[in-house]
Amino acid sequence: MVVVGLDGGGTRTRGIALTDAGSIHGWTVGSTGNYQMIGREGLVRLVPSMFERMDVDPGSVPVSLTLALAGAGREREQREIVQLVQEHGWAVRVSVVTDARAALEGAHGGQAGLIVIAGTGSIVMGKQANGTEARAGGWGPLLGDEGSGYWLGLDGLRAVFRARDGWGRNTALAQSLQEDLDLDHWDDLVGMLYSGSMDRDRIASLAPHVLEAAARDEVAADIVEYHGNILGRQVVAVVRSLSMDGMVPVACAGGLFRGPDAIWPVVARETARSGVNVSRRQPLLPPAMGAALLAWRQLGRPVDASLVKPLMQACPELP
Repeated sequence: MVVVGLDGGGTRTRGIALTDAGSIHGWTVGSTGNYQMIGREGLVRLVPSMFERMDVDPGSVPVSLTLALAGAGREREQREIVQLVQEHGWAVRVSVVTDARAALEGAHGGQAGLIVIAGTGSIVMGKQANGTEARAGGWGPLLGDEGSGYWLGLDGLRAVFRARDGWGRNTALAQSLQEDLDLDHWDDLVGMLYSGSMDRDRIASLAPHVLEAAARDEVAADIVEYHGNILGRQVVAVVRSLSMDGMVPVACAGGLFRGPDAIWPVVARETARSGVNVSRRQPLLPPAMGAALLAWRQLGRPVDASLVKPLMQACPELP
């Protein structure tokens, strides 16, 4: 038996395979695994190529597989993917979850806790000791994603235009964002945005300017405060939904937590105001390993310290 976890995001897919004894059999990195972007045809190309690079042959050894894919959060899509796996004989056991679910599993080594993901999009997800799960956010840029890089970047741009119109406060973001976008004139941005030539990822790439300016610019500070408060309220909602008490471990992932430490203090203040005690921790394992742990569970095997600690020491740094 080989246990395989694939973590497919918008940019790339990371895979880890474990032996039947729980040691690392192989790992690799491939192209995007977002199901909304690649569809069935893309998945048919992606999975066999990932297996080949990890030296996994489902024709000669049974495979327990978890596909943790962005864009596969609804039951209909998950059923489609499970059927596709079965049709191609890629695994004898298969589960399909969102990439956030794998990140949660890896962050706490399979144990209870929460994860706050704030990258291009955002979501808060948690798991109780008995396996009960809850989430808040993660509904995309039209229905949610507050506290994401996309919304920080977009609100930064909005603030600049308000100041230019004379009804908003002046902000240092005007200079830094104009330089980043290489704009001769701010009016040029209108065509870039509405023609679609400036996509969501590009807008999200502006978020570090907002985080960096928050320490010295009131406008940027207010943007960070607003979105950090929403993430904090989502953390509170998940904690209360799961009836978690005591000090709740919270792992943070995504680009907004890799730059200036501006947004987590806001999240922590908001949770404290609500009477929820949280403790930030670094993720123990990457999402691809979290997907592998979910595939391990499919075999009815426990995910405990005897499995997780050696994996923490041996786990490769996946680009």
